[in-house]
Amino acid sequence: MDLLRRFRENDRGAVAIVFAVALIPIMGLSGAAIDYTRATQAKSKLQAATDSAALAALTIKASTLSQRELAARTVFEANRPDDVMPSVTYAVGQKEAVVTATGEVSTSMLKVLRINDIGLRARAKAVRVYDGPPPCILTLSPSATAAIDMTGNTTFQGKGCVLHSNSSASGAITIGGSATVQADGYCAVGTVTAGFTLTPPPENGCDVMEDPYKGLSYSGSTTCDPKLRNVSVQPQDSKNLWPGVYCGGLDLKGKVTFAKGVYVIKDGDLKIGSQSDVTGDEVTFYFVGTSTFDIAGGARLELSASTEKEPFGGLLFVQDPNAPLNTTKLNGNSGTILKGAIYMPKSHVEVTGNGSFGVSSPFMPIIANTVKMSGSSVQETKETSVNLPKPLPRSASGARLAE
Repeated sequence: MDLLRRFRENDRGAVAIVFAVALIPIMGLSGAAIDYTRATQAKSKLQAATDSAALAALTIKASTLSQRELAARTVFEANRPDDVMPSVTYAVGQKEAVVTATGEVSTSMLKVLRINDIGLRARAKAVRVYDGPPPCILTLSPSATAAIDMTGNTTFQGKGCVLHSNSSASGAITIGGSATVQADGYCAVGTVTAGFTLTPPPENGCDVMEDPYKGLSYSGSTTCDPKLRNVSVQPQDSKNLWPGVYCGGLDLKGKVTFAKGVYVIKDGDLKIGSQSDVTGDEVTFYFVGTSTFDIAGGARLELSASTEKEPFGGLLFVQDPNAPLNTTKLNGNSGTILKGAIYMPKSHVEVTGNGSFGVSSPFMPIIANTVKMSGSSVQETKETSVNLPKPLPRSASGARLAE
């Protein structure tokens, strides 16, 4: 009996038993801390990989969506956690890219609690940012093939500006032949077709670029002034002209000085001959109906747009929004200095340049229905020298994370 009583009262092994029982949750908590730390680190790396991949899809200069997706895949694989084999989905468009990744981290200590892995999920959404260079040429036709046409012996340099076509056609921007073309970007809603490698690479499937002056019209009277009908200046003549409504057109072959203001051209064209000498500061020519302009090569021409914001600040040639489609011809040379935008939304503008046409024109963007370039020309869009009623639109410059 004493032996049994002593056995019951002996508690020297209880501590070991209690410790053994308590050790299980202690190990679980310690394992949880270790495994969850690893999972947190992997989650952070997975999120960074999806962020980088989404941004890469939109910042790469690419012609197809498949090229953008490939860039996203490549960047993701280069940045994903080494110990995670995630499942990844890519939804890549022109305006945004979404990358989603799911996976798990295998546990070590938590396996004691029968937790074999910790799930991970990361999602990133990137959107395009539009604060890049403005267009030196913007064509508005929604469907024209070769809406921007630079073929033959064209030599074109766009300084700090881009070529952009809103046409959805294949070959919306066509560059070929022996042309030499350089700009800060080439972007078409349809496709860009080039006979040689362009730098930077062209982009297809671009967004429609906004027409900044859509609906812009002359608020004054367009009633013909009988005194300003069928005005002409012959080669031997010299004349000063004043703002007003000129009907029947203006045929200029001699020396002409335009006073400051708006010149409405109606029921005829503004024709500037090859032997003319034409100057005018702070002027705008507004074309009504079928009227347009035809500037011949060889003319000495120096015109600058108004510095006042309203109504046509920075705009040198403006076409009425209700005009029918027509053709405009501009043949420039080293003596042709145009400081202002050419806004002819319903016109096919044919530009022929020679010499150093455009070199002395710091602001000469062309916004038209379509544009065909030949010869040699330089275009710039330094908006610091003008005061536009609305700023020029901007091209896509990169991307930012939206989620």
